[in-house]
Amino acid sequence: MNVNYQSLKSEVFLINSQLNFAQSRIQIQRLFATPWHTVMQVRSPGSTKFLYLGMGSGHEEVLLGDIKPESELRIKTKFLEFLRKHVQNKKILSVEIDSNDRIVCLNFQSQNEISKLFLFYKGRELLFFYFTLENNKLKFIHSKTGRFEKSENEFSEISFSIFDEWGRNKKFISDSTSVEINHNEEIEKIFIQLKEKAKSKKILHKKEKKLQKKLQNIRDDLKNVEMIDTLSNYASDVEQLSKLEVKTKLCGIKFDFTRCKHIYDRRDVIFERIKKLKKSKFIIQERLQDTKDELESLSSYSVFDLSEIKVIQPKWESNIQKLPLAPQHPDKLGSYFEYESLKFGIGKNASENDYLRIKWASKNDLWFHLEGDKGAHLIIKTDKIDNISRELFQILAAALVEYSGFNYTQASLMYTLVTALKGIKGRKGALIPKKVKYITVDCDLKWKEKISRV
Repeated sequence: MNVNYQSLKSEVFLINSQLNFAQSRIQIQRLFATPWHTVMQVRSPGSTKFLYLGMGSGHEEVLLGDIKPESELRIKTKFLEFLRKHVQNKKILSVEIDSNDRIVCLNFQSQNEISKLFLFYKGRELLFFYFTLENNKLKFIHSKTGRFEKSENEFSEISFSIFDEWGRNKKFISDSTSVEINHNEEIEKIFIQLKEKAKSKKILHKKEKKLQKKLQNIRDDLKNVEMIDTLSNYASDVEQLSKLEVKTKLCGIKFDFTRCKHIYDRRDVIFERIKKLKKSKFIIQERLQDTKDELESLSSYSVFDLSEIKVIQPKWESNIQKLPLAPQHPDKLGSYFEYESLKFGIGKNASENDYLRIKWASKNDLWFHLEGDKGAHLIIKTDKIDNISRELFQILAAALVEYSGFNYTQASLMYTLVTALKGIKGRKGALIPKKVKYITVDCDLKWKEKISRV
């Protein structure tokens, strides 16, 4: 929803009236992202709301509603990871709007820190500026830098005028008729549009193969109880009963007539077994139907494919130094580095990952991967996690994130020994890790300046 200044001002006014910052403690509990918005889940006494921040390109709105973004429509973005690191669990003090242009400011506070996030909707583009004051040290990061920088200004001096050099309107915009907007309705419209653009695709559920096998086993069990009529014929034929041996098999079922003094005792034994088979047949038929229903529900399970939807992000230039060219080793796949006398290698595709694990690594080396994401594999030449310093952990996290094609500022890593990895036959680069442990680490954005190529 491409909004003008007055519409944006009305949205901010409604947010302030609903959240009542002056009398309530408003805390950011969680953060999400969709292709068009970053969403803050905010909690006030007795109420949970969702603050939608448009990322530009036709979505210049700031909306507060009761609708949580569906899990199938959520994605990870660089800006989301940045906010998770710097504003999650903080208290929101206020939401302000500039009197000259479409610039929104969110003010935050934690126990030892205060900060400001400015969002400038310049045309269809979103520019941001983030200031934080911690331990009397003021630093900032914005759309035209790739890392935090120190500021010599006072925190109290920070205002909307920081965007003057970026084309902020310098003329005051006079008040006009306010625009009434139903935020929940607008959020619903946004999700309808998103779902229309997203392709629905079938997902083969992991349980499907297991259920197919279960279904076959149940059908086999059902065949085993289908001999009820044949057994009934045996039980009704006295002449046949008298010819049966004391220990015998009927329709594959063992019978022992040792305790049967009379021919009719044998018939009772068979009918008792028929009674149990009838009960089993009913139970098996129920299991068969339940499994069919479960399998049918899985086969119709679908999600939204967001891969072809353009993800809108704030403008964020990066001036991070690029890695020097690696020495050429035609017979050696992957990239190799050293820090604190520990060597580590990274593979960015299936061939390199297999080479690392099979050719380069030892069984007792440690293997790392991003949790929940497809991407690079990293192996470091040590068998003890205690040998990896905090600084090296941050370097490993940053390297994995970059080689996997992401821009996270914080990474969730999974790790185990190389000996606990099992390759999957016929699938290049795929493996099953066992005895996995997890750790969350901040990424060192200057990691390239600290390591050396080997």
